[in-house]
Amino acid sequence: DSREESGWRRVYNSLDGIHPWHVGRWNSNSGFNSYYLNHISLDAIACKKRGILYMPTMWPGFSWHNLKKRHGKNVPTNTIPRNGGKFMWQQAYVFASDPNINTIWMAQFDEVDEGTAIYKVAPTRDHLPALGNWLTLDADGKSLPSDWYLRLCGEAQKMLDGRIALNPSIQIRPSDPAPPTPEPTRFPTGDPTKSPTSAPTSYPTESPTPA
Repeated sequence: DSREESGWRRVYNSLDGIHPWHVGRWNSNSGFNSYYLNHISLDAIACKKRGILYMPTMWPGFSWHNLKKRHGKNVPTNTIPRNGGKFMWQQAYVFASDPNINTIWMAQFDEVDEGTAIYKVAPTRDHLPALGNWLTLDADGKSLPSDWYLRLCGEAQKMLDGRIALNPSIQIRPSDPAPPTPEPTRFPTGDPTKSPTSAPTSYPTESPTPA
């Protein structure tokens, strides 16, 4: 959330990039559409006018059942359902369709305390330990491979940079063969506002050569 005092506007306008944390700001696709129209799209326009890189947050779903349980609070295990990836894909499609957005922050590779992890996780309850309360990929009645959200992020990246057409529906199937492991990539060079990327897959291993 941004600060509304007049002095903060000068601070925001002086920045090279703005990355708002959107996790938990909506709990359904319709809620996302409303938040996008009333906040994200307007922020993206304002940043574009000022030459500021705007990086909205995309996230697959949410749960902090175990996190809150440690503090004596009881919240649903599947707090904001992923709906087999449709919850996240709606964000990917809308962000990629916005001409003022060319960079997305994916939340988050390994954040298990808030249930937003996209790395490989247990696909079914049959894969769980005997003890503990866990959220698996079949929580919404979907049969998904353990790397499903990594695959969706790959497709979202392709849609963002124009390698596949914009589509409001997921075009890959859970039964499709796993894609080959890509070669590591480096951070984009040059003007970051003209180099779309949702996340680097590796970091540079050497310092850039001076010009």
